[in-house]
Amino acid sequence: MPASKLVFIHLPKTAGTTVREILRHQYGPDAICGIYDGDPGFISQEAFAALTPEERDQYRVYCGHFSYGLHQQITAESHYYAMFRDPVERIVSYYHHAMRHVPMFKGRPVSLMKFLDRKDWQIDNLYTRMISGTAAAFGKCTDAMLAQAIDNVTRRFVCVGLQNEFDASIALLARRLQWAEPPAYEPLNVGTGRPSLDYFSDRELDRVRELNELDTRLYGKIEEIFNADRMTTEGAVSRPDAEVA
Repeated sequence: MPASKLVFIHLPKTAGTTVREILRHQYGPDAICGIYDGDPGFISQEAFAALTPEERDQYRVYCGHFSYGLHQQITAESHYYAMFRDPVERIVSYYHHAMRHVPMFKGRPVSLMKFLDRKDWQIDNLYTRMISGTAAAFGKCTDAMLAQAIDNVTRRFVCVGLQNEFDASIALLARRLQWAEPPAYEPLNVGTGRPSLDYFSDRELDRVRELNELDTRLYGKIEEIFNADRMTTEGAVSRPDAEVA
């Protein structure tokens, strides 16, 4: 397993930037292929697909905001990894980020309920979409997609991580990939000033849960997998973690 390629699905607002930098530090910048559409600092999914097989295969680690399925473009053996976060917490973090950084909202913030009225795939079972590798219209994710996501995690992931157990998650990943020791790291891209869930009304949070019912079930399964792996993997011991984004 350590010799295989690692495909890191960077789920938005789940500490992925910090994970990516840990991987860059571990393997070196030339071994990392960052695939992020619309970011001039990285290659797009379309441009990556246009590379020759030899060019795609030259990397050790592939990371980005892409869905399950990238392994089909890599000829060598590969395994996946992703860091997960409570779906409600993730949506609130995404909302807070949008109010501060998305041009249409800067200076003109809207309520969380108004934000949820948008047909935005990031607020509609994002995990189920990306981990299943299945496209679906807004509001049209299915139990079959959830089952596919769970199957993909079970068969193709080296392990999974939880943002609220970040140190333990990285220790588990380090052992699974046979790193000499878990690397030192500093939290990156951390949001500040985000209100707690208590700030929002029950109606708003219930709407978030309604839009992410499949993700909530998937997250419960991810927690089970993570806790089982931690119990059986020497050295992956949890300790209080700082918030990482």
